[in-house]
Amino acid sequence: MLQTRIWLSISSLSASKRNGFEKFLRSPYFNQRDDLYQLYILIEKSISKEREIGKEELWNSIFPNKKFTEQKLRLLMSYLQRLFEQFITVENVVNDKIKIKLNTASWFRQKEEEKLHEILLKDTFNQLKKQPLR
Repeated sequence: MLQTRIWLSISSLSASKRNGFEKFLRSPYFNQRDDLYQLYILIEKSISKEREIGKEELWNSIFPNKKFTEQKLRLLMSYLQRLFEQFITVENVVNDKIKIKLNTASWFRQKEEEKLHEILLKDTFNQLKKQPLR
């Protein structure tokens, strides 16, 4: 289990980022699947306790009444990896105030709301002027 992409991805996070990822997984906007949240919890506990967990043990903890299928477990881990990548993207974008304003300005332009587009663009340029590195 230690060599899976999702295990390595989660183990690369700090404790506060893991907490953020857990909140992200509990958000119904991003994740509607309880099995992915359960998988995360099991992997996170394994990392915290520095205890390797086997694939069958993972499967049986999430699906106690279903026969172990490695292909389905790999698919589940792949879905969790995809959510991890979305989390990292959201974290990066949310912390970039200028990128948020540019994306919003672009959205207003597509909606042909020129006045709002221009206001946001002007505000973005003003923020850029204040940056030490332009």
